[in-house]
Amino acid sequence: MTAKKSRRRGVVLSLAGQRKFETARRQLEKAMNGGDRFTLEELSERTQLALSTMTRVLDAQVGVDKQTLDQVFAAFDLSLQRADYQQPEGGDERLPAAATDSLSTASTTLATTLTTTSPTAPILDWGEAIDVSLFYGRTAELATLEQWIQHDRCRLIAMLGMGGIGKTALSVKLAQELTQNSKLTAQPFEFIVWRTLRNAPPLELLLTDVIQVLSYQRESVPSLRLPALISRLLNYLRQHRCLLILDNGETILQGGQFTGAYRQGYEAYGELLRQVGEIPHQSCVVLTSREKPETIANLEGETLPVRSFALPGLPTTATDHLFDAIGLSSSNVGRQRLLGVYSGNPLALKIVATSIRELFGGDVDAFLQEETTVFNGIRRLLDQQYQRLTLLEKQVMLWLAINREWVTIAALQSDLVPSVPRSRLLETLESLARRSLIEQNNARFTQQPVVMEYVTDAFIDHVCEEIRQRSPELFLSHALIKATAKDYVRESQIRVILKPLGDRLLARFGSQTALSAQLQHLLQQLHDATVSQAGYGAGNWLNLSQHLKLDLTGSDVSHLTVRQACLQDGPLHQVNLSHAHLVDCQFAEPLNLPTALAVSPTGDRVALGNENGTVQMWQVSTQQPLLTLPAHTAHVFGLNFTQDGRTLVTGSHDHTIKFWDMTTGNCLQTWQGKGPVWAQAFSPDGLILANSVGDADRAIHLWHWQTGQRLKTLIGHTGQATTLAFVPHSTDTAEGTGHPLLISGSQDHTLRLWDLEQGVCLRTLTGHTGMVWTVSVHPQGDRFASASFDQSIKIWDLATGICLQTLLGHTAEVTSVSFSPDGQWLASSSNDRTIRLWEVATGQCLTVLQAHLDHVWAVAFTATPVQGKIAAAEQILISASFDQTVRFWQINRIARDEPGTDASVILSPTSQLTIANHCLKTIQGSDMGIRSIACHPHRHLLASGGLGNRIRLWDESGYCIKTLTGHTGGIWKVAFHPEGKRLASSSLNGEIKVWDVESGQCLQTLLRNNSWIQALGFSPQGDLVSGSSFDATIHVWDSQTGECIRSMTLAAAAYLLGLAFHPQEHYFVSAGNDDRLRWWDLETGDCFRTIEADHGGHAWCVAFHPQGHWFASIGNDQVVKVWDAQSGECLRQMLGHSGIHGSIAFSPDGSILASGRSDRIIRLWDVTTGQCLRVLEGHTSGVTSVVFLPVQPLAKLASQQQILASGSLDETIRLWDVQTGRCLKMFRPDRLYEGMNITGVTGLTEGAIATLKSLGAMVL
Repeated sequence: MTAKKSRRRGVVLSLAGQRKFETARRQLEKAMNGGDRFTLEELSERTQLALSTMTRVLDAQVGVDKQTLDQVFAAFDLSLQRADYQQPEGGDERLPAAATDSLSTASTTLATTLTTTSPTAPILDWGEAIDVSLFYGRTAELATLEQWIQHDRCRLIAMLGMGGIGKTALSVKLAQELTQNSKLTAQPFEFIVWRTLRNAPPLELLLTDVIQVLSYQRESVPSLRLPALISRLLNYLRQHRCLLILDNGETILQGGQFTGAYRQGYEAYGELLRQVGEIPHQSCVVLTSREKPETIANLEGETLPVRSFALPGLPTTATDHLFDAIGLSSSNVGRQRLLGVYSGNPLALKIVATSIRELFGGDVDAFLQEETTVFNGIRRLLDQQYQRLTLLEKQVMLWLAINREWVTIAALQSDLVPSVPRSRLLETLESLARRSLIEQNNARFTQQPVVMEYVTDAFIDHVCEEIRQRSPELFLSHALIKATAKDYVRESQIRVILKPLGDRLLARFGSQTALSAQLQHLLQQLHDATVSQAGYGAGNWLNLSQHLKLDLTGSDVSHLTVRQACLQDGPLHQVNLSHAHLVDCQFAEPLNLPTALAVSPTGDRVALGNENGTVQMWQVSTQQPLLTLPAHTAHVFGLNFTQDGRTLVTGSHDHTIKFWDMTTGNCLQTWQGKGPVWAQAFSPDGLILANSVGDADRAIHLWHWQTGQRLKTLIGHTGQATTLAFVPHSTDTAEGTGHPLLISGSQDHTLRLWDLEQGVCLRTLTGHTGMVWTVSVHPQGDRFASASFDQSIKIWDLATGICLQTLLGHTAEVTSVSFSPDGQWLASSSNDRTIRLWEVATGQCLTVLQAHLDHVWAVAFTATPVQGKIAAAEQILISASFDQTVRFWQINRIARDEPGTDASVILSPTSQLTIANHCLKTIQGSDMGIRSIACHPHRHLLASGGLGNRIRLWDESGYCIKTLTGHTGGIWKVAFHPEGKRLASSSLNGEIKVWDVESGQCLQTLLRNNSWIQALGFSPQGDLVSGSSFDATIHVWDSQTGECIRSMTLAAAAYLLGLAFHPQEHYFVSAGNDDRLRWWDLETGDCFRTIEADHGGHAWCVAFHPQGHWFASIGNDQVVKVWDAQSGECLRQMLGHSGIHGSIAFSPDGSILASGRSDRIIRLWDVTTGQCLRVLEGHTSGVTSVVFLPVQPLAKLASQQQILASGSLDETIRLWDVQTGRCLKMFRPDRLYEGMNITGVTGLTEGAIATLKSLGAMVL
């Protein structure tokens, strides 16, 4: 008998329909919602559909009526076409559920996904949970807790007890029991997540982490404020049954006050607990703590969903195994008495067992007969034990508390100053282990949380008293923080050591002034005491002073040993470090905007190309700088090592390709091209170099790199090819050619596969709706990934050209993809400031890395060498961001899904693959290159913006009269309002702000999205216009109210790079990446003229003549062009520059046109004849902005100079006399180390000294 087929009901959105809807939705969100995603409720209200119906529409799995889809599309001004929908079994074309994930819908759409993937087995994420394979007793306690959680459905439980009583072990065992019993429960947990609060994580970090787990890594919430994050978590706790265990809750509570009060800065934890306890949901949160938080005390009750469980000591019946394990023997009476004395505390029993074994041979009864002083309470017991330690044992205990994670003997030995023989250190560790004061595992050591907290508190108290009495001891022998520690460890050291110490000192001295004076006395003592000169005193002094934000200008640290000083962030102006010896210190580096990232074939070196043309290189294993190459004068987009790793090839927008010897850093040869280099790649055999240059035919060229012979030219793309990749080995395609293949991705949204033997395009791959920026070939060579500005990643089958997967989750342009060396993972970076790690086999997002503060431009994997081999379980991921940082991430594979690991882990719901990720090291840049300058319309007041997130106002003497802060990304454009009372600024991360010039206050923030705002300006009538670089939109704002009064959309794949307003009429001209100039009517928003600029691929900048009849433009072709504004006719072309990009400006009288470009040159042109009148030289990096100062009032006209201001990536602003070409003044913001004296300093390489000098340091 044939089973009856179920009738298919309704329709779902097709792949094309989903894309169409998502594009319209994003445009509306940016126009009406500041770029924030619409919540599910907002979508429901807009479409007038029920929440459940809207969820089915977004999920595209369960059919709905066609009229429903009509209603949804109509709400977004769309017309539903036949290609926009299909039957529910539409199978292969359906986008993954992630296609509709957003901040508003992730938890709802996930409900369907979870139901279909794993109905019984919970998703486990153990974090840093301990191993409880040896667990005794607690049967009654487990039964009670399970009853509260499963039967009584408690929402919030506080598990309370003194330190060492076993709360952590019980919480892990409870989670294991609930996992094992999940199949027997009517409503099992879908997620079980265990997290420790031992290092006092800010609530934002904790919630972001947990939300990622509960959303299968689909939800990225880096920009949400705390109330929104708490709301998001509650949404998940309502939608899914989750068990969230938070261990060591006492770390967020304030000591020295009434029990249960929260530490300063951690009050939001109370709001979280309040909402978890009060708001109905189907989940349970368990908090372990030594104290009861006041929030829980106010909510709890015996029959209420909020309860407290006081964990008692172990009963006599549960201690047989324990006494055997710790080597004690006793009578029943003696055992009961010892348990009574120490309240059945397992840790206390283990610690006191040391004395019993050493002094009484393990005989408890003998100990009880002789022991005259009985210590109740774990802290008093620890006091007793700590006082019995030797000096070296105390030193080691302090270092274990400072290190805050498992450490090796070698690491401990390097910490100790003066050094200690390894044999003595081993004896000391063995002694501490026998005393049960430390934990050991695989030749690594740490402390239990209660012991670590005790030692940390004692350390802080002791150092605080030393500073008060000016008698440093531990301040000299131990570091407050370690500059060389992994980032996450150092952040913990700051939270639990440096900050509490600073707070106590401020409370003790009453003011920063008094404390600063005390620290100056302490610094003088460091100079006077010879014993201090080799220790940690000077490094601690600098770290503490910078944390307290004390003014260190002119401080004298000369002739001292500076150890473990983290000096990447705070200014050290005029600090005297002469003849100091620096050990394990960290300084900032002159990082610019990253444009390319490459890892050497051996994985031991990483190179970074920058916007200013420099190339920097670091050792991967140590993250130490190796080379800085002054390679080019413009963006470096091509960056590749040769196959043997001995040569680095760089390609730039300055039209050159250079070859560098990696041993000496010397340039071996230079190729001069005819256009900017956008991409390049080496063939697998290392013989062929392919590159893409900005020529008219969008060609790809193949070269024999050692001879310079051009072998072939590949033509087919209709937009610039922005990425190239060879297949690692010869691959048989569907056509059976067997020839080597080249993959190219382009601004025309397509990918092409090229047969290099025949020089023909085998296949054109379509599917992306934005430019393809990066491709990465799988190590096996059978597939490749493409990253697009349409926010998606696609995995393609190389042989057939079929798209195997579409990975969605990023909320802005995807800028880079990289396969791991073993091919199991794919990393991606995005302008949404995140990095995602995907499992290749399933397409699941395993984790989201959110440490960067601005666009993440590039990622690259490099495997960790271990004795000449690759460690498959541990790999390094490197990322480069516009926040001027390069980060090194440790990515580990963990083979088990049980607790007991010492790393933070995240679990894939499909493959049960567990990974751990930590940021090992951040290389912090400090570059204040000038991006844009603007002049006040009526007086000589300059505004400048650039990297560093600050806007500065300068008078004509070069004095910075005001600094405007508030942007969270580098400043790209600044513009004065025609009246001069307001200033507008735009940033790399999508913010537009309007400022009051006199007060420096931010009046409005107009736009917040992740898209790069490159075009900005005020019309003569005062309208503010912005053009986003990647989402093809132009917005017109009412500058008084901040209201967006009009939005215009460019053609597909086009975006704005510059705009200029007609000085009298109500229109503007824009320049774009498609090499077109467009005329826009401000009243209607219509584009009424478009012409081809013929600027070599990109038109970058436009400027109007004061009379409005002409305007000028520049682009990639090194030519300055003047156009008739009415007809669009090109009147003249001025040649002479060798650089691209840059800026142009007309003089107030319109007779002179100034142009500054990446060739570091400014040229002054006669507008009428096109003759070059003068060349202005002096900038040492690309010129990014030129502007004429306004003519002063007539009374001063006789002595008036015509002055041109220029800004450059060399961090300077220069004022020029236009008539003579003389530089009148040069000024710059103070660099991070301005005036720092490093004469005679030791411990730094020549490269490091050169780096410090580039950031303002001096050698006298």
